[in-house]
Amino acid sequence: RLLSLFKKQPTEKPLRVSLSQYQENLTAIVTELEAQGAAVFLIAAPSNLTAEARQRLVQTGYLTLSDNAVELHRQYLLRLRDVANQTGAVMLNVSGLFAGLDAPQDLMMRDGIHLTDRGHQVLAAILAEVCAPVLETGTAAPVDDAALARRARAAFTLPERPEAR
Repeated sequence: RLLSLFKKQPTEKPLRVSLSQYQENLTAIVTELEAQGAAVFLIAAPSNLTAEARQRLVQTGYLTLSDNAVELHRQYLLRLRDVANQTGAVMLNVSGLFAGLDAPQDLMMRDGIHLTDRGHQVLAAILAEVCAPVLETGTAAPVDDAALARRARAAFTLPERPEAR
């Protein structure tokens, strides 16, 4: 009987906000910021959701055993895009940019979600470049993700993706 208790699946909900609540929260935040005259950027967060990262997220309660971490992350990014489309906020696809850098082990911690110090440096450089036109003109300029990824790779001497050579 004792062994069966240890094998029993946890019944607690994961430690994260639901997709619908996430979208509602973001919409409310963006709406309030825009009402105050702020230019709003939404950042599509990168990830490196390996099997080890998934295991860590289950252990810490952010995922359940039945969750598909990659698909769940994708669903949150889709909600982020929906909010950007509905509100007019600028969405910066950092997830795609980091994937183009092809250096997740250098940029992401082992939990697959949080950035390393180097990852924060790359993100800061990307944000500085994207936000500069807003500070100068008050409007966001279109972002060329491929060019931005190339400049970030060059600035931090990150390896190029094999197919990009």
